[in-house]
Amino acid sequence: MTPTHDPGPARNDGHLHLGFDTRHGPDGGTAHFLQVMDDHRIRRACVVTPAVHGWDNTVTATALREHPDRFVGIARLDPAGPDPVRMARTLLERGFRGFRLSPSTPGDPDWLTDEVSHRVAAALERHGGVVCLHGGPGDLPAAARFARAHPGVTVLIDHGGRPDPSAPDHGFGPELRDLAGIDSVVIKTPNSSAFSHEPPPHGDLATYHRLVVEAFGAHRVMWGSDWPVCLSAGPYRAALEAAEAALAGTGPTEQALVLGGTFDRVFASTSPPPKGSS
Repeated sequence: MTPTHDPGPARNDGHLHLGFDTRHGPDGGTAHFLQVMDDHRIRRACVVTPAVHGWDNTVTATALREHPDRFVGIARLDPAGPDPVRMARTLLERGFRGFRLSPSTPGDPDWLTDEVSHRVAAALERHGGVVCLHGGPGDLPAAARFARAHPGVTVLIDHGGRPDPSAPDHGFGPELRDLAGIDSVVIKTPNSSAFSHEPPPHGDLATYHRLVVEAFGAHRVMWGSDWPVCLSAGPYRAALEAAEAALAGTGPTEQALVLGGTFDRVFASTSPPPKGSS
């Protein structure tokens, strides 16, 4: 099949969901997205279990088991479950690379600094795992406390901390500046279709991207499409082109890191393969 986008260098996609939209097939969209990856020269991608699945990571686990060379997986972990530490260990042993957590958990908004979080962090360190934190500016101080308490755990900030490009600081506020000073924190780019107030290529986010790369360094910034949510603004190539346009003011080395190299570093193969895989 002829690629729908100028292939250019191979890249990685740091954020997508399978099973989010049933229109993409009974396998949760896995086969469909693999074709999208091939069409756009995406080598590997990080599958994040979507919130619509609750705490059920089955679709993500199946994709990891069947395509371990193309996907890495981030599970959802219930911090209020009957034994979250045991569940964390089980998921890591099954090949997941880490967990997606929300700092603002109902009933215990600061659970990231409690005893459960310390024990989950210990499991992550042993497996070379990561934690993805999904929240806005008000949640980021908890992420900073967690990162400082557990420097051996890579902390990924999903969706760039949910920026508002119309804000005076272009969405790059003091909470993100604080996180930029913590070496173990890596920030994902936001889904432009969700956070921009302009049509593709979402030029109002360009200043935000520049500030993020300047503060964190390109080696700590990771591009993620947020497929299939990103399709609200156009085809997959529109999400990729928006990222390329936002990074146009940086050098080729920085662009290569954000669009692929940071993913390779963060998701280097240090975890055991999924049980039952070859």
